[in-house]
Amino acid sequence: MDTIEVLIIGCGIAGATTALRLARNPRRQITIITRAPDPHESNTRYAQGGIIGRGPEDTSELLFEDIVAAGAGVTSPEAARILADEGPPLLNKVLEQTAGVVFDQHDDGTPVWGQEAAHSRRRILHVGDATGRAIMIGLVAALRDLQRELTQPDVPITFTYDEVPKTLPPDVTLCVFRVVQEALHNALKYSHARAIRVHLGSSAKELTLTISDDGVGFDANAAMGKGLGLISIAERLEAVGGTFQIRSQPGAGTALEVRVPLSIVNNTDIAAV
Repeated sequence: MDTIEVLIIGCGIAGATTALRLARNPRRQITIITRAPDPHESNTRYAQGGIIGRGPEDTSELLFEDIVAAGAGVTSPEAARILADEGPPLLNKVLEQTAGVVFDQHDDGTPVWGQEAAHSRRRILHVGDATGRAIMIGLVAALRDLQRELTQPDVPITFTYDEVPKTLPPDVTLCVFRVVQEALHNALKYSHARAIRVHLGSSAKELTLTISDDGVGFDANAAMGKGLGLISIAERLEAVGGTFQIRSQPGAGTALEVRVPLSIVNNTDIAAV
């Protein structure tokens, strides 16, 4: 395929699990961007508590009731129902079967189910005092296996980042995602590149994004204002006060340079890599 269908920002349990589930379709292209060079580095890694499974004498309805009771009137019943119905089966399918996480067991090999906090049944699984670390090791290993299996070796796509704000407004996040999606689509379809690079960074005043390739290039001046891809990028950036510039010439590859002002973001909340 010649488009990036899914861009996942973050590789904790939510991002990694989402990627693994979506990757059940081998034709779907999934890209994950992480803040730290080590994909294990996430909040999940430092979680020492357990995770909810489906213990003995337990049901989806009992878990739903416990969640709603613990919420003391502020829990979304719809969200609680999804968690109660889908959470424990996903733990088994994704964490145990796919990622190979081995939770604490008795001598006979049966799981050690714990009962904690507001839970009325034994349904909590642990891996010692480092459950989060064990989960991330398994998930990242599973993702790397999938990457080796599904990546097209002839056109590697490399992502780098530095000085990225810890939070971004939703409209800016969506804009960056769509611009990357469109730029990668164009590069894969038209550039005949051997490699594509994406870099995300920021200064005190703006977010910067560069997508470059070593492909055939084109006359950038002649192309401006033409083609739905470039028009779409321009319109999306205009909506968030952003700008872009294309540097390209025949035979010399292409670089799309994007700038988005960060005046509405707390610029002191920066994470360096």
